[in-house]
Amino acid sequence: MDSKNNTLYPLIILFFLLGIVVGYVIHKPETRIEYVNKTIEVASTPTIKEVEKIVYVTATPTYVAPAATIVTANFSVKVYNPDTDKPTNTMELTNRRFNPQTLSIPTGGTVLIKISDYSLQSPLILTLDSYEMSLGTSGAVVVTFNKKGIYNLKAVISSGDPNVIPQTYGEAVVTVS
Repeated sequence: MDSKNNTLYPLIILFFLLGIVVGYVIHKPETRIEYVNKTIEVASTPTIKEVEKIVYVTATPTYVAPAATIVTANFSVKVYNPDTDKPTNTMELTNRRFNPQTLSIPTGGTVLIKISDYSLQSPLILTLDSYEMSLGTSGAVVVTFNKKGIYNLKAVISSGDPNVIPQTYGEAVVTVS
């Protein structure tokens, strides 16, 4: 038993250190790309001059502008941007229903409608009165209600196959006073 412990503990320590080194190499905090431009300039006399230019580029993610805001007489709908949008209410699509299923808000109130069900295999189509918008399988939209009234929301699981009947995922009612 003693010889196993003399071999086991150093192997555990060795693999632990190896894991730290591999983790550091994989998660380097900075990426650099170097461009080297070597040109040869020829003057009137045959002399060769080498010019070297190094450019450092740091990789940064690009921002993709969301789709335009859809404005109707009673409400406006736009894709949710967590950096700029601060909705006053939230409705989640989870477990084949809206949560909450009824909501009362004042005129000018905003509602974030987002998909929290990550097991969806097909995209959801959100219907607000007669307006329809695809949320995909993990989308979110912000709806601003401009006029008083009762608004019916419906989420439908769509299918690319015309022979498959779409299924209702959930229904909800928003009352604007």
